[in-house]
This record gives sequence, structure tokens and C-alpha cells, in this order.
Amino acid sequence: MARHRTSQDDLETVINYLSDSLLESDSALSAETRDLGLDPEQEGERTRDVLRGACQALEFANRRLCILGHAVDSNWEYRRGEYHNTCANCGADVSFSVVTHASKGAALQTGCSASRRYTATGRGASRG
Repeated sequence: MARHRTSQDDLETVINYLSDSLLESDSALSAETRDLGLDPEQEGERTRDVLRGACQALEFANRRLCILGHAVDSNWEYRRGEYHNTCANCGADVSFSVVTHASKGAALQTGCSASRRYTATGRGASRG
């Protein structure tokens, strides 16, 4: 039985293409890499790891936001080494670092106060 492609498969394809094409498309960059005593294939793999980490951090933040009922668009703003966004419903902030892969912000701590999908109850919260 054939396995269906997932968005994760598509993302992995893009990551591989980007990291491979970085060194292959620019012979000067490849030559510089070798002149520095680095292996272009290893640098390509390192680039893949950085891209994977960033994608995983973004995916985690988006999944958590969705669970909590927040709605953020895909236009994350890059500032000082972090990507930032806000919930379109309640304005709660969220950010993640590409370097540390850490996510933070009020939107990750509590449910969206303006969302119909998330309502607070006596002892806790549940999605409605």
C-alpha cells in the first residue's frame, strides 16, 4: 500500500532543496566553504538541521495556539532574533526563537478570551 505524502513530507522536501541549493547554486560559496576547511555536504546538513529546528518550533507554537483557541496569521514578524505574532481575536502575544527553539508569550499560557472555541469553566478550561 502506498504511503500518502503529508505536509511534513513536503516541508522536509523544501528544507532539503533549500539547504542543498545554498551551496550548489553558488560556486563561490562552495569554494569559500572548502577554503575554510569545511565540507560543503556537512554544512548542507547543518543548514538542514537549523531549518528543521525552526520549522519544528513554529509548528509547536502553532499547534499550542490552536489548542488554546488562538488565531494567528502566517505573517510572523522577525525582530531581534525572534519571530513574533499576536492572536487576531484577543491580541495576546507569542514569539519563538530560531536559535534556541524556545516559544514564549501570553498566548501560549492561557486560552483565547475572545474565541468561541475556548471557554473558561469553574476549575479549568475546555474547548467548546
